[in-house]
Amino acid sequence: MDYKWALRQRHNLGWWAGVCFLLSFSQLAFSKASGPATLQGVTPAIGSLLGGAKVTITGHALYLPESVTFGGVPATVLSSGVSFIDVRTPAHAPGVVNVTVVNSGGFTTVLTGGYTYDIAIATSTLPDGVAGISYSQTLAAEGGVEPYHWSVVGGNLPSGLHLNSSTGAIIGAPAANYGTFPFTVQASDSSPQPLSATTSLSINVDMGMNPGPVPASFFGMSVLDHATWPSISFGAFGKGGQTTWPYLEPAKGQFNWTDLDAFVANAKAHGVSLYWTNHEVPQWAASDTSTCHTPQTVPVCTSTVANIADWDEFCTALVQRYKGQIMMYELWNEPNTSHFTGTIAQMVELTQRLYNAVRANDPKALIASPSATNTTWLGSYFAAGGPTGVNIVAVHGYLPSVSGNQPETLATYKVIPWHAVMLQYGLENKPIWDTEGSWGEDTVAALDPDAQAAFLARYCLLHWSAGVTSFYWYAWDSPTWGSLSNSGVASKAGLAYAQLYQWMTGATMPQPCTVQGTVYTCSLSRANGYSALAVWDSGRTCTAGGGCPTSNYTAPKSFVQYRDLTGAVTSIQSGQIVLIGAKPILLENKNP
Repeated sequence: MDYKWALRQRHNLGWWAGVCFLLSFSQLAFSKASGPATLQGVTPAIGSLLGGAKVTITGHALYLPESVTFGGVPATVLSSGVSFIDVRTPAHAPGVVNVTVVNSGGFTTVLTGGYTYDIAIATSTLPDGVAGISYSQTLAAEGGVEPYHWSVVGGNLPSGLHLNSSTGAIIGAPAANYGTFPFTVQASDSSPQPLSATTSLSINVDMGMNPGPVPASFFGMSVLDHATWPSISFGAFGKGGQTTWPYLEPAKGQFNWTDLDAFVANAKAHGVSLYWTNHEVPQWAASDTSTCHTPQTVPVCTSTVANIADWDEFCTALVQRYKGQIMMYELWNEPNTSHFTGTIAQMVELTQRLYNAVRANDPKALIASPSATNTTWLGSYFAAGGPTGVNIVAVHGYLPSVSGNQPETLATYKVIPWHAVMLQYGLENKPIWDTEGSWGEDTVAALDPDAQAAFLARYCLLHWSAGVTSFYWYAWDSPTWGSLSNSGVASKAGLAYAQLYQWMTGATMPQPCTVQGTVYTCSLSRANGYSALAVWDSGRTCTAGGGCPTSNYTAPKSFVQYRDLTGAVTSIQSGQIVLIGAKPILLENKNP
């Protein structure tokens, strides 16, 4: 009985304690302070004139204040208690200000000189730098007494760049030290007791475009039929149709070099170079014949080989036959796609054997990495031991569906991710070649002929701007894929290719292409004082039946004419408004 009575007493005490707590809380929540607050301080007591800093005011009788002001400007109250108020500071001119609190009882208390507004650095981000390309960005500060004094107080700028202490300009040309460089910069004003501010910034140094003239070899072209030669100019010959291992050795030890001989002879006759790549294995050599099918004239298989010696023998015969005639060997064509169903380890073995055969039998020939279509596979390939002694890193420039097939997404999807892998495996000084690219399958792309011309022109300009030093279009004579000809006659896109060859070959692009809104511009110059500006509006689209809508663009005063993608030249007045759309035009200060 006594035990149960004690339990009841404990329960009653707990209930009364809860009631008392609620009553005291209610009194705290709804009663007003009976006297003025006391203010002890503000932490932190200094902040940017831009406001937005979270600070704590300490003292007494501060719960649920009617207002808090900094220099007469209302602050945002975040939370409060009897002994504190958390606020977000308002923006204010620099200097020392009073902090004023009107507490819940309506009593005003002033903390004289309780907070100091400092100057602010307005620059929050900096654009990437490109190795070897001039860089110029000026930091900005606000408030205080100008001029400002600038300094780097933590970390380091990329090698080749320096900060002008008087102007805040970061200038120079980044050295070929690739990666992200974080640093802390400080700005101090010229007041008698200088105010100062610091902020953390970073500059990423990327592998950029070649600063020299665009070589003719930048313009590569793949042709499927060895009896066909394009009617337009180009500077490098891409891979030929039906020249991979299954076609060259359809039966063990029985070589058929006819088609490849014809491509090599054609390239030699026209004074251009040729490259070779492999794609699949012959049925007689396959480790898994269930992977075989016959897309054209001979069976091809997607597995690895049953006997690696068969591949060795073919590679040796190939390189010895074409020594000095094939200038580059790509180790494999799109091995990350359904065209190869073996493992990465098997691909490493196959490509290492071809690499060894080229180095042993034609050491002057160039070697390109496998042309993967994504970097996840490429990184795994190098991690598994894929040869990093290659001369070139290959990419296939077809854009993923998420890009909307917009040429302007090239760097995002097909260059910057490759740079990350290249940095990881010590390949940062190797050039990137797009060994196969276009808008892709004609029916899937569903581009109007004018839209095809627009895509091609923009893609050529943006490849060089992004640092791709060779770009092989695929293909001149394909009936279904990136087609540039109709029965041997150049299409609108084919004619655009011819124009871009003239616009760019021998010209220098002094800086990467730039964008303002949807308007892209790419500068070109030549040693004779010639300067040009390719310009287009990516927000405009050419459509069948809808034409190619345009927008107004004010041409810089130095330009007196422009060329379009048909080669037509139109004279303009200084500073004239011209019409631009999806198809680039080339503004010029004179004839090239």
